[in-house]
Amino acid sequence: MKYTIIGSLHGSKLSALEDKLEDEPPDILICLGDFVQTKTIREFMKLERLYKTITVPGDEDAALLVEKMEINPATSRMVGRTNLQLHEEIKKDKVAKTYLERLVKRHTSGTEIFLDEKKFGGKYKTKIVHGAYDGDSVDRNLPPALGTHLETRTGYWKNFRQMEREEDRVMIRGHDPNPSYAYEDTKEGRVVIQGPGTYQLFEHRRHVINPGALASGMFAQIETQADVPVLSYHKIK
Repeated sequence: MKYTIIGSLHGSKLSALEDKLEDEPPDILICLGDFVQTKTIREFMKLERLYKTITVPGDEDAALLVEKMEINPATSRMVGRTNLQLHEEIKKDKVAKTYLERLVKRHTSGTEIFLDEKKFGGKYKTKIVHGAYDGDSVDRNLPPALGTHLETRTGYWKNFRQMEREEDRVMIRGHDPNPSYAYEDTKEGRVVIQGPGTYQLFEHRRHVINPGALASGMFAQIETQADVPVLSYHKIK
């Protein structure tokens, strides 16, 4: 199976992504939210009609639905809209607003799958979430699943402990804009944080995958043809 993973859409035009998916169709498209703008929501809804998708909301999606909650100023600058303009945009677009409302209601705490359950059975229980279970800090008093940052080994260690309690082998998350891959070696008891590359998701490790921001052209893929799932990071040209 092939999983294509995108996150932090931040008002992106999705035409380049659409071309990439057409060239290399995934079995499942995983989206980690932060749509920010109604035009991006509507473009993604078109992709949902073409591909099997798993989608969770981001912190900015939740913030858009609360009139007085501020969108991250950096995000507002990126899309060239004020906080007020972004809130007015979503209020006027009933289709996009209903989509976000349903998404936030169903999946604020994320969702769970097993990577290629047909091949690996229950070996790769996977949490798909925008934030994390626990980590370094949480934005705007949001639930951890929406607003948690993972930046340091200490933050990752706390998250890995909760993954252990939940019996998760993999976490696919967004929120932090830079692509990263971290693992905890359960044999050696160490946490390793790495940047984009190609990695084997060995069963004796716990893994946290962040594809990076689609707004910066980054995405990730997991393929399961080999004896273990293989993670790779890519940039849309």
